[in-house]
Amino acid sequence: MDIIDYAKLIYNWLEEEDASVVKFLQEGKSKREINERIANLPIKLPAELLSLYTWKNGTVNRESALSLRHLCFFPTMYFLTLEEAIDIYKRITYLIPNKDFSFDFFPIFYDSGGNYLVIECNKKSDSIEGRIFELDFESEDIFGMYFDSLTIMFKTIWECFKNRVYIIKDGYLRYDSTKESEIMKELNPKTSEWYSSNHLS
Repeated sequence: MDIIDYAKLIYNWLEEEDASVVKFLQEGKSKREINERIANLPIKLPAELLSLYTWKNGTVNRESALSLRHLCFFPTMYFLTLEEAIDIYKRITYLIPNKDFSFDFFPIFYDSGGNYLVIECNKKSDSIEGRIFELDFESEDIFGMYFDSLTIMFKTIWECFKNRVYIIKDGYLRYDSTKESEIMKELNPKTSEWYSSNHLS
């Protein structure tokens, strides 16, 4: 299964559960529209991310009274539109004090705490299966690896929905963090290895 297969399974689950976010996911963009938007970026976005944006172009909140947590695609995470993601990427690269540092990551999801899930990119090729990291400006590490790839990330999210690790209660998504962690470790061996090697006591 590819990323769109998993995305559709997640969408169908959210739709069946009458999740608010379903009404605010935008229709995808054409490949031509996407290519025009990203033409001036100094990095190449992975093909699987481009494919995702042809399916849905993130979330748009047209009701200001609806809080961010009611619009999450999976617990705590809001799916950015391509336009929002490009603007955030530009702001992040502008804020990086070390101009010799190459920020080869692109934001996809945002949480209310101010953190982002970003995908690893390449300057020359879109064929990379970019790993997914959390970008946390409040942390000493800044980066924390979360998923082995974007497709594996969506597979992991689907497994959590399918096994009722993620549920809707009081109108928004809740989750069992222990069970989520177990599924994430099982499906993301590279991430588990990275985390172990970077958090030795």
